Order: sequence, then structure tokens, then C-alpha cells
Amino acid sequence: MVIVTASDNNFVPGLFLFIFSAWIHNREAKFVVIDAGIEPASVIELRRFCERNGIDCQLVQADGKRISDLPTRGKLLTTAAYARILIPEILPDCDKAIYLDADTLVVSDLGALWLADLGDNLVAGVVDGFVEQEELDDIEMSRNEYINSGVLVMNLVAWRREGIADRVFATVRETAKSRYLDQTALNTVVRGRVLFLGREWNFFQSAMWKSNGDFPR
Repeated sequence: MVIVTASDNNFVPGLFLFIFSAWIHNREAKFVVIDAGIEPASVIELRRFCERNGIDCQLVQADGKRISDLPTRGKLLTTAAYARILIPEILPDCDKAIYLDADTLVVSDLGALWLADLGDNLVAGVVDGFVEQEELDDIEMSRNEYINSGVLVMNLVAWRREGIADRVFATVRETAKSRYLDQTALNTVVRGRVLFLGREWNFFQSAMWKSNGDFPR
């Protein structure tokens, strides 16, 4: 099992928790962290952390030339968000990878996710229940088609064969005013070739709260 994440220095605190929580439940997994702007001191601490706990973790540099000119949204959506699109190039010998955002908390074995049969689909993902209707209207997509890009199973063979990364980046540049940039561009490109996963694979804490702020009983 190959689990990949990407981070700049903004997400380093969550990155440590993510790796440990994923490793606790998936001891045989290989972890790959794409460094998209992590400070050297944090890189050293991350390496020590993984070595100390016996975690198989590789740090790789994102190709800054590929993503440096892409639009961003402050600290919440930096160029690090685009690093996931480079996974097929970063892992040329892998056929499949699980991508998880660096602020994800893993609470179970990911074996079933890893074994998901993608067939000819480009990705597997969970429908995003929080995307605004305006965003969907702009790309003429229904709500039950649009996936959240924070948890993905990626068909790396198909991505490389069909040049999906280049197509996503081209779409980002064409739709630079979209709110979610890489996520919306990804949805546009992979539309019709998505294996939809159950919501249990990508659960947002905010989904536990009703609109009036009460905790559901």
C-alpha cells in the first residue's frame, strides 16, 4: 500500500498527526510526503519522527517549475495543493496510490480502500457535500458528480498514459476564478471516470453539526 500526501510549512503540525494516525492502522504501508515548501528544520524533525517510530516514509521534492505559476488562495490553498496532481510523475514505478490531505485523521485500516477496483476509472473519491452550487453551475456538473480531492485513490497508469496532470493544470489556468481551483479542475477532467466511494472514507467534522450549531443526537 502506498499512501501519499503533500505539504508546505503551513500544514506541518497536522502532517505529523496524519502520518502517525495512518501508520497506527496501516503498519505495512509505505508513505510518501511531497515537500512543497516545508522548512529544512521541519524536514529534519519529520525524518527523525519517522525513524524513531519505524515508519517507512520517503520525502520527495515537488517540481516547483510545474506548479509555481498556478493561482492560489492565500494560506488555505497554496501551490502545495497542486502537488497531488504530480503523483503519477513522482512515482513512475507505481500503478496506484492513495492520496490523503496532510490534515487528515485516519481512524481505520485503509486496506479496502487500497483494494478498490478502479477499472478504467481515473480516480476513486467521495462526493463533496459542501461545494457551493455556483461552483457546480460554472462547470455544469451535478452535486452527485463532484468529488472532494482530499481523499483519492489514483489510477497512476491511466494518468500517465492520458496526460491527466497536464490537462488538469491547463484547466486550472482556464478557470482561475473558480473557488476551489485544483479540485474543480480535477473534477472537470476526470468527469465520467470516477469510482464513487462511501462517505465513510472522507468524513468532515463539520458534517456532525446541524445548521443551528447543535450536536446531532
